Amino acid sequence: MENFTNENLLAELRGGSEKAFKAIYDLYSQEVQMKAFLILENQEEAEDVVQDVFLSLFEKRKTLVIEKDLKNFLLSAARYKAVDKLRKRASHQKYVKEAMHGHTRQQSPSRNLEDKEIIISVLLGLEKVQSDNYKKAFRLMYFEGFDYKQVAVILGTSVPFSRTYINRTLNILRDFLKNSD
Repeated sequence: MENFTNENLLAELRGGSEKAFKAIYDLYSQEVQMKAFLILENQEEAEDVVQDVFLSLFEKRKTLVIEKDLKNFLLSAARYKAVDKLRKRASHQKYVKEAMHGHTRQQSPSRNLEDKEIIISVLLGLEKVQSDNYKKAFRLMYFEGFDYKQVAVILGTSVPFSRTYINRTLNILRDFLKNSD
């Protein structure tokens, strides 16, 4: 295409230009796939994310509002779709693991009450944590089942920072729980 700027490509895409869509795909699909792969660590799922991102772009082309740069928009969309796939995978793996080990979702009433009390205590303790990043990192790891690397990718930080966020949150929770006895 002769006018190869993001603004021109988007304007032509909104008008239904298949050439503009192909140009956008050619420009950014590899970076979108790389972003998805870094999160998912699975080539096939990363390719699915690419298809999802560009299908969504094409379907919403007439109403799409991109406030920042097109590349950042596509990479953000890839990140969100990959994280969603990761959550679904973790949930599925947890379900399969429970099924394989013969665990049931039913617990004794006293155990169920104990679990609820612990969860309530942890949630109350999390309210004492000032940093949103600390809270988010803790929730991703302990409530969503992600590891340090995945937490780092989701938060857009490094693995050492994600470890620090979680460790500091744990220290705050320990102090809270020790003082609430």
